Amino acid sequence: ALLITPNLPEALILAGDESLDGTAAAERLLALGAINVLLTGGHSGGDEVTNRLIRHSAEPATLDWPRLPGEFHGSGCTLAAACAAGLAQGLPLRDAIALAENYSYEALRNATADGRGQLVPDRLYWAGQNVRPL
Repeated sequence: ALLITPNLPEALILAGDESLDGTAAAERLLALGAINVLLTGGHSGGDEVTNRLIRHSAEPATLDWPRLPGEFHGSGCTLAAACAAGLAQGLPLRDAIALAENYSYEALRNATADGRGQLVPDRLYWAGQNVRPL
């Protein structure tokens, strides 16, 4: 895969060492064969979500977006699928990620409460706007 998108708990498990920090875990994943790691920051605190793109022989890139209130189920899956959609359209990696983050942010901003659990991203938020997000 060109890109993997683990959150911090997933990256630590995949790296096989839960005592690592996020960057070290991502670097371990690169050493294990990952080509690019987008370490998602939804599990951290603060007013912003900071995703970090960690690649071979390149400085890490941080990608920030405002944290939305509430707890979400499916945010990571939405981001990963949107990245894959952008890459499938032939976009460069950074452009695919930027589009995916914008799409995911809007899907989360328009999330629905389908029960008593976490909010669910509205992946079709754009349908009534007569636009295509990706």
